[in-house]
Amino acid sequence: MHEEGASLPSLSVYGETDSESCRKVGMGEGAGVGEVCFKENAMPGDTPRLKVLIVDDEPRNLLILEGILAPLRYDLRQANNGSEALDQVAADPPDLVLLDVMMPGLTGFDVCRQLKSRPDTQFIPIVLVTALTDRDSRVTGIEAGADDFISKPVDSHELRARVKSLLRIKSLHDEKERAQQRLIQAERLAAVGELVAGSAHELNNPLAVASSLMQSTVETLKEDTSEELAQDRATLVQNLQMGLKDLNRAKDIVASLLSLSEQTGDYTEPVQVNIVADDALRILRGRYDEGKVRVVKEYGEDLPTVTGSFADLGQMAMHLVRNAIEAIQGSGTITLRTYGEGRIVDREPGTVNRKNGSRITDDGSRGGIGDVGWVVFECRDTGAGISPEIRGDIFKPFFKTKPPAEGTGLGLYICHQIVKKHGGTISVESEVGKGTTFKVRLPVTR
Repeated sequence: MHEEGASLPSLSVYGETDSESCRKVGMGEGAGVGEVCFKENAMPGDTPRLKVLIVDDEPRNLLILEGILAPLRYDLRQANNGSEALDQVAADPPDLVLLDVMMPGLTGFDVCRQLKSRPDTQFIPIVLVTALTDRDSRVTGIEAGADDFISKPVDSHELRARVKSLLRIKSLHDEKERAQQRLIQAERLAAVGELVAGSAHELNNPLAVASSLMQSTVETLKEDTSEELAQDRATLVQNLQMGLKDLNRAKDIVASLLSLSEQTGDYTEPVQVNIVADDALRILRGRYDEGKVRVVKEYGEDLPTVTGSFADLGQMAMHLVRNAIEAIQGSGTITLRTYGEGRIVDREPGTVNRKNGSRITDDGSRGGIGDVGWVVFECRDTGAGISPEIRGDIFKPFFKTKPPAEGTGLGLYICHQIVKKHGGTISVESEVGKGTTFKVRLPVTR
């Protein structure tokens, strides 16, 4: 509590610190006093400012924390409780959250848990502000996903140092994410260029057949008499139907290529994983000998959709199928399987998995956020397999087993990044000489 008779300082959003003029003010929770320093005449910069959300149920504490951070010229926002904080984060995600622990309703631990369990907010740094110093409270905060702690009474220099450090790390993470997206986009366009060239033969076949049938039909219509046309009617209809079938096949190939060549992976929509798998097969059909490589489709029926980028998920499936094709030497089988997995049963808050936002289900398996679970896509081949020595490296960027002039070493790394971006997981099981299975788990549309 604030000391009786002490006056609150007038705090400005754009004040600068001055160690010569410090005042002592309380921070609630019976924590005694904290140090706040400020001075006049600072102006905001012209560049976009980093956003910091301050969450506390005590208006006085909000004012104090804002005064401490004001000299750093951040875009400071306020929330008076946990629910309001979650709404603000959903509407406009901040770069950092300064979160009081002891609040009515949703506590700081509850808010932290929810933010860290969501793929779109799990990397926002969270600093818990608390007078709780016992070991159990610290452990609870760590398990909830807190990135740092600041104890009450708050030291202004320590708070500013911790906030600046975490925001630097967040900026580096964001830049890494942007670089990865540029890398994924460049690789996608390169892959599409390669596929367009490789699909020329695949497109040529149905177009050539359709062209031949159309030409034959036109000549028949020109040369036959009315009586002959009546006799040839069935043949003409059959030719037109076959030509239409081949044109539709070519249309499907072009549509698949256009889907995968979208200029951005930021657009999200409900995606059917079965369609993603079929598109990958359609595009890559010309890459394998159907007489030697058998493709088996074991698709689950009535699977729920996943929310994501069709282009990105298509690129992921295409990489995995292409790897399977290349792994088969001579003849073999590629099996694509889709199915649902894991119905959620919510338990103690601490059972949330921070890495993928999953919760433990009643049967011990992992489920997704919500109450429906995951959609699983498996790509299994009977190829050469992956040796245990290199299995842990296959998702690293630029790792490859091909000769230096072949491939980029980015395929599986990009698959990993795409799946991670969608809040899912990717794993591999392999046995040398028997084959490899890649398993992708994606949370269903919530």
